[in-house]
Amino acid sequence: MSGERAVRPWRVALTLFTVIPMAGRAGLDRREAARALLWLPAVGALLGAVAAGVLLAVQAVADGAAGRLLAAVLAIGTVAALTGAL
Repeated sequence: MSGERAVRPWRVALTLFTVIPMAGRAGLDRREAARALLWLPAVGALLGAVAAGVLLAVQAVADGAAGRLLAAVLAIGTVAALTGAL
């Protein structure tokens, strides 16, 4: 499998399920779509890691129940923004 063909399913999955634009050729056949679906758990893990980073960063600077609530709202908002509220 060539380098472009190996990376394309990851790009397709990232583009389809987030608002992050990825460069690449237009068009998608069934085989590429099937390979892209296999990358969905990795895309979800990436989004979860970003949200966890936001949560931990906000909790580190904010104290109390209000700080935890703010951290949770910002973490969920981050995921919503990155996925286009998907």
